[in-house]
Amino acid sequence: MSIPGLTILGERLNPGFAGSKTMLDAEDIPGLQKLAQAQARDGARYLTINVGDKATARPGFLVDLIRAVQAVVDLPLSFDYPQRSVQELCLKTYDPARARGRLPIVNSVTELRWDMVELRRDHAFRLVIMASERLENGEETPNRTAGEIAQTARRLVERVLGENHSFKPDDLLIDVSLYPMASDTENLTRRALDAIDLIGNDPALRGRPVIVGGDPAKRGSVTGASREARARGVEEGMEMR
Repeated sequence: MSIPGLTILGERLNPGFAGSKTMLDAEDIPGLQKLAQAQARDGARYLTINVGDKATARPGFLVDLIRAVQAVVDLPLSFDYPQRSVQELCLKTYDPARARGRLPIVNSVTELRWDMVELRRDHAFRLVIMASERLENGEETPNRTAGEIAQTARRLVERVLGENHSFKPDDLLIDVSLYPMASDTENLTRRALDAIDLIGNDPALRGRPVIVGGDPAKRGSVTGASREARARGVEEGMEMR
């Protein structure tokens, strides 16, 4: 599928899909390669690789899968793991030459997982910034208002750019998070849209890519992305954890 102006991120290489989980459990590399190729044929511009708990239990399989996928498609990859050690392994394994020089995506950094940013010292990548939560009194605290989300986004963007990690503004993707509308009993959709409006009108953040998705404390996926985010390879279906 090809839609002008729309960037699709293939999300099937993760255990959230029954068929994919079966192949991941069996470590069926040829089957997973075919799944990667199918997503590329269907118009994906990035592919997410998430092997679930195997990332820490069987890191060798994760390495083998990244290399196997890059052997059959030339798309850049997105790595969706909260552990710095896993992201570092993914970045060490990733071969930019096989993706025509395009950078991978690290998903994601929060104020509580700030050490993820330090990986930039040795690896080039794009970074998802989680603005739906903040660090308060040493603890992770969910943001409840659009203003809190926008303030967190601005604080994290300014911190990333100010720490001289060689990130450019276009390398940063802002994730504001929401629940599916059908189960949104707390008006979180409105909160996310208001946050996007605040971010878009903040002179310090204007033009930054913004993505919308599920609760970062649970397994969710991207449900919307700004034009800037789509242009950089983020689209509906990308996992938030």
